[in-house]
Amino acid sequence: MKFIYPAITFDHSNPLTNNELIGNYLISTFEKFGFQSEVISTNSIILPLLYGLKKYFIKYAFGKNYIHTHEPKIYQRLTGKINKTINDSDADFIFAFGTLPVAYLQTNKPIYFLTDATFMNLVDYYHFNLPKSFIDRNNELEKLAFDKARKIFFSTQWAAESAINFYNIPKDKIEVVPLGANIRNSPNATEILNIINQRTSNKINFVIIGKDWERKGSDLGIKFVEKLIKMGIEANLTIIGMLPKSEISYPFLKIIPFIDKSTESGKIQFAQILENSHYLLFPSVAETFGHVICEANAYGIPVIGQNTGGIPEVIHNNRNGFVIDFNNNREIQEFLQIILENYNNFNKYSELALNSFNEYSSKLNWDYSIKLMIDAIHNSL
Repeated sequence: MKFIYPAITFDHSNPLTNNELIGNYLISTFEKFGFQSEVISTNSIILPLLYGLKKYFIKYAFGKNYIHTHEPKIYQRLTGKINKTINDSDADFIFAFGTLPVAYLQTNKPIYFLTDATFMNLVDYYHFNLPKSFIDRNNELEKLAFDKARKIFFSTQWAAESAINFYNIPKDKIEVVPLGANIRNSPNATEILNIINQRTSNKINFVIIGKDWERKGSDLGIKFVEKLIKMGIEANLTIIGMLPKSEISYPFLKIIPFIDKSTESGKIQFAQILENSHYLLFPSVAETFGHVICEANAYGIPVIGQNTGGIPEVIHNNRNGFVIDFNNNREIQEFLQIILENYNNFNKYSELALNSFNEYSSKLNWDYSIKLMIDAIHNSL
């Protein structure tokens, strides 16, 4: 079978902008299972520029925020350029990540897409102070895409409930399918045992990975490690991919603003940090799913995640990590005792780390996700 992947977005879902994005993993995994793919793209330099200027006008004229890369009019124009190409294709169906590439398609081909949130999931959660007219236009776009799709794949029930309750999408049109780890060559079962066993038991290494310092809750992560150190435990924290607004300095903290995982040296550096890390801290203020949970588990790293958004559906207590409230001091103190127990009993930690790897191997990988979607697609064609 053959599918079309419309690549017209300006975010992490467009496989043509970076080889290590969600779209690339979706396409390559479908191909791994015998599917042919056709990536159809069109772009515009002028439209994002014009609406980028509109972003600043709205900010300074009305004091409102505006996401110009999520402007429905851009995608309406871009989709018009690829409708004919799509309809002339011999592909059996259309598959995309998110609603933006498919909402305005005019085609009889079956449409399927995977997404980690609805637009309303993000309003006043990821995005604040948006103009009502912009919210309304994006809700109309979401509804168009949901109505046109034959099947909608959500990464969590948290997101699916938004589609059901706010957009009135029938439950039988929805499937919940987890996302996978964006890692090309993850350790195998034999390698993971060696990786876990070589982690030092005299110092706990934590890591935080992300791009947005505030949304990823990096300050909460620093305070968490600081409290552990005050209990007499030696610990380090490495933060990858972001910088604070102002300069900070802690003896236990190392900040790496950027690692280019598309280069061989970047892959090696990233892998070495993961191999040596005992826990991933994930104290996000807002999160739809959290790809980094999958990546951490792929290296046998348990994840300590914030109780928000889709995170509690991905992290299962005592299996591949723990979900806590990083703003609740009592809860943090209770959990620090668990860390202390694992610190004093490396066998207990090793079991948790191995269970984390097993969670990745059995569920939090793209093979598992694509197989679920392939079954649903076959059953609906």
